Amino acid sequence: MSTTNPELETSRPSGKYVNDWKAIAIPYAIAILAQLPMLLLYFRNLSLEKPHYQTAPFAFLATIAIAYARWPKEAKMPFHRSMLSDVLLAIGLLFTIACVVFVWPSAGAGSVMFLIASLLARTVDKETLKSLWPASLPMFVYLTLPSGYDLQLITTLQRWSAVCTSRLLDLYGLGHFMDGTVIQVPGREHYGIEGACSGVQSFFTLLFVAVLFVVVYRRPFFRSTLLIASAVFWALFMNTVRIFLIPVLDQIDINVAHGFPHALLGWGTLAMGVLLLLSTDQFMTFLFGPVDPDVGRTGPFGKLITKAWNGLVSGESSDDEKKKKKKKKVRKPITAAGKFVIWVFCGILAVAGLWSTFDVTRAFATAPSYVRFFDADVTRSFEENDLPEKIEEWTAIEDGYTFDVRERGSDLGKRSDQWRYRGPRCTATISLDQPFPGWHELTTCYKNSGWQLVSRTRKDSVIAGDDGSAAENWPYVVAKFKRTTGEKGFLMFALFNTTGDPVTPPAKWNRMVHFFSGIQNRMSNRVRASLFDNSTYQVQAFVPTYGDGLTASIEKDVENHFLRVREILKEKFVAKISRTAQPNSSEAAEQ
Repeated sequence: MSTTNPELETSRPSGKYVNDWKAIAIPYAIAILAQLPMLLLYFRNLSLEKPHYQTAPFAFLATIAIAYARWPKEAKMPFHRSMLSDVLLAIGLLFTIACVVFVWPSAGAGSVMFLIASLLARTVDKETLKSLWPASLPMFVYLTLPSGYDLQLITTLQRWSAVCTSRLLDLYGLGHFMDGTVIQVPGREHYGIEGACSGVQSFFTLLFVAVLFVVVYRRPFFRSTLLIASAVFWALFMNTVRIFLIPVLDQIDINVAHGFPHALLGWGTLAMGVLLLLSTDQFMTFLFGPVDPDVGRTGPFGKLITKAWNGLVSGESSDDEKKKKKKKKVRKPITAAGKFVIWVFCGILAVAGLWSTFDVTRAFATAPSYVRFFDADVTRSFEENDLPEKIEEWTAIEDGYTFDVRERGSDLGKRSDQWRYRGPRCTATISLDQPFPGWHELTTCYKNSGWQLVSRTRKDSVIAGDDGSAAENWPYVVAKFKRTTGEKGFLMFALFNTTGDPVTPPAKWNRMVHFFSGIQNRMSNRVRASLFDNSTYQVQAFVPTYGDGLTASIEKDVENHFLRVREILKEKFVAKISRTAQPNSSEAAEQ
């Protein structure tokens, strides 16, 4: 078959080959549309729970815009045979299977990304005559890593930012104390690294800008790799400057830690990071630019080195480029057998997508009325009297109730309510922290605050129902910490979801164990909980001591009170969210 553009001709025209582009585009379109419900859930989760990924829609729009600008519109049959496309299609199928098995919206989104990349790999850039699949790269910046490794990366950047900021403050001469990732300045408020910058949230934005830049300007692989790697450095640098300015400006009574000034500071440092990224590209153009082999008398050995250098930094030598321009770009057409394989793969993808659609539909049908698809308000306000003044032997400390409201996406939760109680043998802090996306490993937060984890144990707790016959297991975690100062900490925490159902913690904080446990839970747990009620709420009790002040009997006493307190807070939460679901019920009762 032939096309109107001789540069895009395919070889061996025959009836054995596919001539209609719709025969290839339609199965891909069906497979992508079948994943749409999970893709929408993915965007919903990103926008509500992970501000690091809030610019994800721009990546999809960028891929569409680049593909449209470079699409060979004059070609009657733009799709060709491609081994890379087949591999990407198979990976997309694996992601779809993972989406069905684990009920992961992120896996559904990954399936869509690989399907789009597979389709683009079957056509060519009308200018370079190379595969168009690089246009899909901006999307993959926002594909969340499994088992929370992306959040682990953010936590690592937080620690590095904390260390770098502390060193800058030392050089500046501002007295401070570094407690984990919290900067404490005498006479001023504490500046939490994750609270001040919401987990280095501009890192993924800067990474997206770097990937977009190398795709738009077709930077060669070597320079692209260096530029993308530099995005990590500049993200760390600009957030260090951002955090550094907060306590420094606070010394002259300029508060940029909250509100609009804080947002302005964030946008300013992000703009600075983008400019530094672009300057890095210009520097690499100067440092790794191609060499003209005709300049000077290099000799045969020099020409060989020049050719190898140009091939490394620009992708191809000038001689090869001239030769390729004289040749027709011949690509093999898709055979009827290849079309059949594509339809089979996309058919499986469509069936799996319909299964996920059924999950979403059932979730809508069974979810309580207060669960709204794009509801951004998943927190509930608490007050001091939500916990009794006296819980058995524990008595509330006067003025011991406080609450903090942080930026969305904080590792400590957007809102944290704390009650302090004094018992016969210890003083404990009770906290309700909210919300989190699924399981929240609180021991990580304590380690970031300067504590050293000594032990972590999961315990089962069987709770009898109201009629005394039913029982529900609500496991919780017990952890012990220590500091170099000799201080020790005893922590207990548990989580529940929006409907008050317990969240089962991993027996060990091992990501691989947590990963494979999802297969066992898929068919037994509530699909609705996996889809919509992924917002969780955490109850914790923490007791600090020195020396050997925390005995086994005291630990048992703390444990008993914790089990009582978490039930009270859960019941209060369910009551509050039920009133929110029926805002007119109380008014109607009064009337």
